[in-house]
Amino acid sequence: MEREWNYHIQLHLHLLLIVCYSFVPVESLNEEGAFLLEFKKSFVDPSNNLQSWNSLDSTPCNWSGIGYADNVRVFSINLKAFNLSGNLSSCVCKLPYLTELNVSTNFISGHIPSDLAHCHNLEVLDLCTNRFHGELPTQLFEMASLRKLSLCENYVYGEIPEEIGNLTLLEELVIYSNNLTGMIPSSLSKLKRLGILRAG
Repeated sequence: MEREWNYHIQLHLHLLLIVCYSFVPVESLNEEGAFLLEFKKSFVDPSNNLQSWNSLDSTPCNWSGIGYADNVRVFSINLKAFNLSGNLSSCVCKLPYLTELNVSTNFISGHIPSDLAHCHNLEVLDLCTNRFHGELPTQLFEMASLRKLSLCENYVYGEIPEEIGNLTLLEELVIYSNNLTGMIPSSLSKLKRLGILRAG
């Protein structure tokens, strides 16, 4: 009888342990990681350079090309020469602390998204050496925090809009090797901090 009783106690303890371990909390990917995975969907990544962008992680702090700090969160995305094609998604602007976006030296095509203007804290935007085409969206020149804007070696056409004068913090403007026409607008004289201008 006593042996049977001990057996039942052990069985119940065993079942209790199974139940407890079944409810060990699993930490899910944070919101910024989810935004980055959404951003990734617009790219084609034949070399698997974004393989480290894993939905099973709790944060994107160890993801390739991501600058991350605990007190600042995602502050930079540098995907230079990642052999990416596809399009550029403006959903990246959901990252509230993003100050740098560099996707240069890839094969990204399509129009430059006008909704990039929603990246309110962006200071560096580098889209050089891709396959972007179309006219420059005037909304791009509403990004008042921009210090460096690089659009060189693409297929952008049309004129540089007068709205470029709104970028009063701009220090560097690189727009050579496109299909831009017309004169450099007079509003460029408002850019008192502009030290580097590479056009042509």
